[in-house]
Amino acid sequence: DPPFTQSLAHNSMEAIANLVTPKTVTKVVIESSGQERIDEQYSHLNLLDRKIFGDKTLSIFSTES
Repeated sequence: DPPFTQSLAHNSMEAIANLVTPKTVTKVVIESSGQERIDEQYSHLNLLDRKIFGDKTLSIFSTES
């Protein structure tokens, strides 16, 4: 079974942000639960949009502003 009930979004975003450099164009789309921590910025990745679908949240990050 996939880890649908584990809170992995914040730690995953921190790990991804450590791999991204300011010179690369990067987009990340991540799904999380509504109660899960997800920041608006991770290093060079800034939140572009956030959509809520029931108890799930879809967050879109990019190095472009």
